[in-house]
Amino acid sequence: ALLNFIMLLGWNPGTEKEFYTLEEFIKDFSIGKIHKTDLVAFDRQKLLWMNSQYIQKLTDEEFAKRSLKFAPAGAKEEFLINIAPLVKSRIKTFSELKDLIGFFFEKPKVDKKMLGENYKEHLQNAIEVIEDIEDWNLEKLGSFLLERIDRKKFHTGNFFMDLRIAITGRKFTPPINDSIVILGKDETLKRIKSVLANL
Repeated sequence: ALLNFIMLLGWNPGTEKEFYTLEEFIKDFSIGKIHKTDLVAFDRQKLLWMNSQYIQKLTDEEFAKRSLKFAPAGAKEEFLINIAPLVKSRIKTFSELKDLIGFFFEKPKVDKKMLGENYKEHLQNAIEVIEDIEDWNLEKLGSFLLERIDRKKFHTGNFFMDLRIAITGRKFTPPINDSIVILGKDETLKRIKSVLANL
């Protein structure tokens, strides 16, 4: 990403193309397309965006290998391969990974102020649904939760936000249903029940 970014500083290919390999750059380069620019005030946000695009293009296996040294202590490569599809599009640099997935490895502290006014009802119903799921998978979890939301006339966004906060302690995380399936039924129930018991 850094090489790609630097190649486009002061050089304009005259097209909409933004991503170049070194070989493509050498082939397309023309001294006549160099223009004056302020290289001191380069666009850091553009660089971060470009880096995020390269991260998204990694295979799940490549992502896992590169992220090992940035992940929370105890993270294994197999686990990182499993969560790669959930997080690749949510980070701009690997240094953001530890904060994003830390809840998988450590029970979070939940701030009651983050929860909605109906959080107790939402979480109690989530417990009932999750306890009844025997075949633990993403499809069952999603359909059963949505069925309960519809039956109880809950606001879908508010329900899932309370569930997300109870399990992760955060408002912004990887997809919550996928995260719940990876976290496991027992740990998920333990965290939700803990919030209801202590808040």
